[in-house]
Amino acid sequence: YLPVLQTHGWEVIGDELRAMIKADRWSQLGEVIDDEMLDAFAVVADPPDVARALTDRFGSVLSRVALAAPYDTSEGLWQPIVEELRDWRRS
Repeated sequence: YLPVLQTHGWEVIGDELRAMIKADRWSQLGEVIDDEMLDAFAVVADPPDVARALTDRFGSVLSRVALAAPYDTSEGLWQPIVEELRDWRRS
């Protein structure tokens, strides 16, 4: 990820993250990655707002999406998002 971090001016943070990984301090990485960094790499939204956040950010270049959450989910969570994205793509 270092080239991407460098693009955003976060090379020092990249060095810190690399040192943490080498020291097997994986669980502490979240203490270094702030909301600005997370938003640069991921679309973060509540489930009802995910499809809109994706289309607002990527617009016409959006063609494939991998949906994930840091917690257990049910199939019912994803279906409305997928349907909204399909409807958007058809419009």
